[in-house]
Amino acid sequence: MSQMNPRVEQWIDAYWRTGDINLENLDGAILKCAEGVNYLSDPERMDWLKTQIDHAKAAGKPWQYYGFGRPDLRPGASNGAAEALDMLGTIEDVGPPSLQYYADGSKASVWIDLERDCDAPKAEVRAWLWAW
Repeated sequence: MSQMNPRVEQWIDAYWRTGDINLENLDGAILKCAEGVNYLSDPERMDWLKTQIDHAKAAGKPWQYYGFGRPDLRPGASNGAAEALDMLGTIEDVGPPSLQYYADGSKASVWIDLERDCDAPKAEVRAWLWAW
């Protein structure tokens, strides 16, 4: 019996400083559309996001969104909810992402990225995350 080797998809996660992305040898893009609140109030960032969405559409590639969560700056449930609502507002402005289905039956189109250390009590960070 032959061993089945599933192909691993190659995606790029990118934000406005990445510049224009080339999806020629990639399967899709995960584009930053939020960090804290009002991330895309900077016109340069919004223009970049819309341009990358257009590039993905033109290449026939899927795209998804991620938000860079900031419980390190704004812990607590109400702030997590505010960041999520801000990201949802952005998605309403730029259009829905591609919905991807995975081998295990799960599906996703929006991601949260948490990287920073946070001095807030773990309970506040957890509340932030669940509210998001």
